[in-house]
Amino acid sequence: MSEGNGRLPHLLVIGGGFAGLWATRALAKAPLRPSYTRPMRLS
Repeated sequence: MSEGNGRLPHLLVIGGGFAGLWATRALAKAPLRPSYTRPMRLS
């Protein structure tokens, strides 16, 4: 699955703790580019 320009769609998982990590791992072999990031704590 591509967007017509030869690039894979990008999925960004923001936070979610262990749920976000497991979601990213589960999608690792899907036809997209998953990324995981943690929210930055400012306090």
